[in-house]
Amino acid sequence: MSNTAMHGGEEIVVKYRDGRSEPIIVRSLPPKLLQRWASLQGDEASLVELYCGKLNTAALYKHRNLAERERKLFSLLQEATDLETIDKLQGQLESVQSQILELEETERWDDTLTPESHDEIYAIGERLNRPRYERWVENTRESTARFRETTERMAKMNGSPAADSTSSSRSLPSAPVDAERN
Repeated sequence: MSNTAMHGGEEIVVKYRDGRSEPIIVRSLPPKLLQRWASLQGDEASLVELYCGKLNTAALYKHRNLAERERKLFSLLQEATDLETIDKLQGQLESVQSQILELEETERWDDTLTPESHDEIYAIGERLNRPRYERWVENTRESTARFRETTERMAKMNGSPAADSTSSSRSLPSAPVDAERN
């Protein structure tokens, strides 16, 4: 097969730390995954896994939720004044930290790649997806502006007050929820 795969990506041969290798497609992500792509910026391992369809979203979201709970428990612990509350919060915090540690110790697909394969997937994924994401953001902004203008025009025609232009309707809408859950 050629370097450009027929399935919306680029085929490469990845090498694993254990010496194995296999062909894999680095995907040009469909629009439904672009918001997830944006939320993963700064998490290179997750991006590499997303590009190749190997991202364990259940573990990712569980980790994020636990990390948020950990932050909230730290905050509550700092505000606590009585020992009973402090002990209760410390117990909850230890439980959350134990769950986080367990998730972090679990080997991920990206952990099995050689550094060179990781870097190659990341570079190809960025080349295929960053321009597409930037177009998606611009298209979404334009579509939102057109929708707002149409809504305001219809409201005026119906004698209703126009929508407040400072409202949250100016923010970007969420991307469609994707069905890709591992």
